[in-house]
Amino acid sequence: ALLAKVSKNLKIKYEDVKIDKTTSINYDDKTTFFVITYIAKKWKPGIENWEENDGDYIERIYVFVNKSTAQIIDKVIDKNSSVYENEAVILEKTEILKNLVQINEVNSGVALSTFYYVNSHMVGYAETKLTILTLAGNRLKKLLYEYPIGIENSDSIDGIYYSEAVNTKISISNRETNGFFDLKVTKTFQYEEGKEEDVENQNY
Repeated sequence: ALLAKVSKNLKIKYEDVKIDKTTSINYDDKTTFFVITYIAKKWKPGIENWEENDGDYIERIYVFVNKSTAQIIDKVIDKNSSVYENEAVILEKTEILKNLVQINEVNSGVALSTFYYVNSHMVGYAETKLTILTLAGNRLKKLLYEYPIGIENSDSIDGIYYSEAVNTKISISNRETNGFFDLKVTKTFQYEEGKEEDVENQNY
């Protein structure tokens, strides 16, 4: 399989690849783009400053490859999406949007959506971030990196429950800046508050 060959070329053990959080898309006739999530460092007793409950260290790498040979064209490790397994902030699978994004009259980009949330009973926080990558002259280029397109935040103070949300819609315009189509951004805001018992009753 192509993923196994790519993993070998990246010097990643295939058994360390988290298949459920790894995905790909055909970029063109000769090129495939991968988001590969894998265990970069395994926890073991005795590692200094590495608590047992941190779990393994997980990295996420973006890579363009030749689909025939599995040769690596270019790659980048996303440091912001590299975390310990049991951190409070949980990163779900990075989803690749089904269709490529037309970034100018000639080239296309890959759009990625990553969902983050805080694993806490005290505070509710979730965020969806958008990244757009392209391959220009055999170099991976970030056109948009971790732009927040959805934020949900909730908390309670003195028995009052607060909830706010920001949702962003992004579309491509036909105007160009620096050789790329501009992005049109529309945001909507929502805010709610109420007594905690009202919120609890809604959950039954």
